[in-house]
Amino acid sequence: MQFFQKLGSLVTRLWKERNYNEEDFPDVASRGLSELPPDQHISLWDVTKWGLTAEQLPFQIDLAAKFGQPPLTVYSGRDFRIEVLFWVEGTPAIHQHGFSGAFHVLHGSSLQSLWGFETTEQLATRLALGRVSLKKAELLRKGDSRPILAGNQMIHSTFHLDRPSLTVVVRTLGEANKQPQYTYLPPTIAYDPFGIVPSVERRTQLLRMLLISGKRAEYNEIVRHILGTEDAYSVFQFLLSTFGMMEDEDERHNLLLAARLKHPKLIEALRPALLQTERRKKIIQIRARVSNSDLQFFLALLGNLPERPTILSLIQQRYPSRDPIIAIVTWVRELSELGLLGVRFSEPWLYMLQCLLIKRSEREIQEAFRDRFATHQTPNLEAGLSELSSGLQDSWLLQPVFRN
Repeated sequence: MQFFQKLGSLVTRLWKERNYNEEDFPDVASRGLSELPPDQHISLWDVTKWGLTAEQLPFQIDLAAKFGQPPLTVYSGRDFRIEVLFWVEGTPAIHQHGFSGAFHVLHGSSLQSLWGFETTEQLATRLALGRVSLKKAELLRKGDSRPILAGNQMIHSTFHLDRPSLTVVVRTLGEANKQPQYTYLPPTIAYDPFGIVPSVERRTQLLRMLLISGKRAEYNEIVRHILGTEDAYSVFQFLLSTFGMMEDEDERHNLLLAARLKHPKLIEALRPALLQTERRKKIIQIRARVSNSDLQFFLALLGNLPERPTILSLIQQRYPSRDPIIAIVTWVRELSELGLLGVRFSEPWLYMLQCLLIKRSEREIQEAFRDRFATHQTPNLEAGLSELSSGLQDSWLLQPVFRN
């Protein structure tokens, strides 16, 4: 494609001036995307049509489409390539890269979050325990470009808000000293999803087969033996892959107890990470059933951000004329009315949500409820409001909006 030939030639010239130094490549790629912004020269349809009709494509990487839906290589240069990543589902995990460069939003919009990780214990080359913490979040729109820094200099997630979203990536082929390329599970885990151990992978598939086939007794029998004999990384993979397939809380609890006998530190860190992973999957499933873009945006915030100030700030940024708290209450009401939350939020529930979000005191909430619902019989008002307040703040869906 002519535009990418031009961009590739520009990046080649700029990088040659830097003696092909990989440390300089984020600057080189960023400058190339700045001088030739893809969104001003090509469109979604231009790239799609070219990919489908070109007589010959550049050599295609990642044919399994593990990163991109799909990824399309559009230029191959000396120690770098340019690719267009199509996204129809906005679900990339928090990760770091084993390469450097820059990316540009060609079509759609994204929620990018930047994270830090403080290691407390390195259990294996592929697995570390620590603290995953949010550093910054921002909305990226068509035309925005950002550098990609290799290794743990840049831990991020880019959740794609529109279907499809397209990202142009100018990147090195890979930097050996920036491996492994960790993925992060908030709030406590870093692991290498690419360092596959064949025996561990096959055993994980066998365990999933037992659960899918309804062979829970057989699964429970063998998995306890495995959890008590295998290494930390293997146990982590087994639990990561199968924990969410079990609905019975007693089974889950017993499973973690069995693994904790040999790996107490791992299980202490893994349990909250598994619960957060499951929570995020539930939100993504709800989001897939919603067509309203406002509700999709709200669910993206709840599924990707852990704290109230950032959520309120991004709502204000996207909807500058709306009160963020009123917007949240409105969106919860709409999700409830669509039957997507498993329970119908009544007017008192929604009003309590609003009171909590604006940080009214217990006494202020009681007085507000007496005024607003004066005709209701409320003999145990104080106890009832306390229970309602606790229930909302402990809600699996709304946890982040109450965390500072």
